[in-house]
Amino acid sequence: MKQIGKIAVMTICAGLLGGVAAHAGTVPEGGMRISVAYDDLNVSHPAGARILLARIEEAASVVCGGAPETSDLKMQMFYRTCAQEATARAVAAVGQPLVAALYGRPMQRVAARH
Repeated sequence: MKQIGKIAVMTICAGLLGGVAAHAGTVPEGGMRISVAYDDLNVSHPAGARILLARIEEAASVVCGGAPETSDLKMQMFYRTCAQEATARAVAAVGQPLVAALYGRPMQRVAARH
């Protein structure tokens, strides 16, 4: 069955340049929001769920400012935490067990991409 909908991937951080973190559960003023469409996917099947998860992860990367091109560990940790939190919130918002299961197994996700 096709699932119709969009989800919004939200950053929980004010932005990489500002470096100000918000409290969990809030989207900071000026935070970015991206809608991820999945009405073209059947997320009850593995292929559709994997595609949606990839879209969510890409959107999370964008809202968090993209992977930093620096060796600054603080910036890398900030980005990683932001992207993980944004992805987790979006996966929870979708409410699809297969998408959640794929997200909950990062080793399988990495292996499936090779």
